[in-house]
Amino acid sequence: MGDPTATPPPPPAATPPPPPALPKERTWLPLLGVIVLIIVVGFGGFVVAGEPRQVAGPPDPDPLNRIDVIQGVTIAVIPGWEVIDRYQQPVEGGEVDAVRLSSGTASIDVLAGTYDGSAEDLHLLYVEQVLLPYADQLEISHQLETFTTDQGHQGVRGFYLGVFPDVQAPIEGEVSAVLTPEGLGLITDGWTVEGQLGQAIDATRAMTGSLEVG
Repeated sequence: MGDPTATPPPPPAATPPPPPALPKERTWLPLLGVIVLIIVVGFGGFVVAGEPRQVAGPPDPDPLNRIDVIQGVTIAVIPGWEVIDRYQQPVEGGEVDAVRLSSGTASIDVLAGTYDGSAEDLHLLYVEQVLLPYADQLEISHQLETFTTDQGHQGVRGFYLGVFPDVQAPIEGEVSAVLTPEGLGLITDGWTVEGQLGQAIDATRAMTGSLEVG
């Protein structure tokens, strides 16, 4: 795409290397739940070793400006960000409701689904079912960082770099995965063109942390 702020399309467009087989019992169900995804993509051959350089942080998410991801799940939006799309993300076992927000230079995708497994497994499942099928080249960080949402749910996150079809510039981002005690999957996918993630990562992490269930 000519516009570097444009987002890679959710539906398939490329043929990645085949991912490992996924456990059949661990499928996503298009029910109440959330997965907010933060994706980092970049140029092939680059192995992600750590966080991108961060710049001055953005405003905190506005607690009065919460939007529904799906029924029963909300996220607080930082000023300057807005919903630009709602779509269905194909995954094994069906489709997942998704919301995309953008600041104009960065995006964060929010998906919803139930999941039977760990946060680490959910993170891997997203990489295998959402990133790999649409990437021409993809490198992911092998070390995941743990974090806690404002509501007290534990999660993991990791970076990746990749090249996607019809996107002229490499993309970089971060994927975060959270499991609630009720079995809801929470993932955040925040991403930008290569070299700009450091300007957006505070915002995407803050919005991920603001996710509320119930």
